[in-house]
Amino acid sequence: MCDALAEMGQPENVIEALDRAEQHMETGLATVSELKGAVGDLYEVLDNEQRATLDEMMKNFRHMRG
Repeated sequence: MCDALAEMGQPENVIEALDRAEQHMETGLATVSELKGAVGDLYEVLDNEQRATLDEMMKNFRHMRG
């Protein structure tokens, strides 16, 4: 997606900029939704120590903080 945005150049107006921002957010949300399902399945089979380790690792991901 980053390559596609770079090829588009700068938005011509505020509406185009907002359209691009909306598209970027929708793509990000779709990715998070897919990951949530996969990670949720994994989380269910982990023991408590493994869950604690994964929870601690996720604290370091800047964009994943909840």
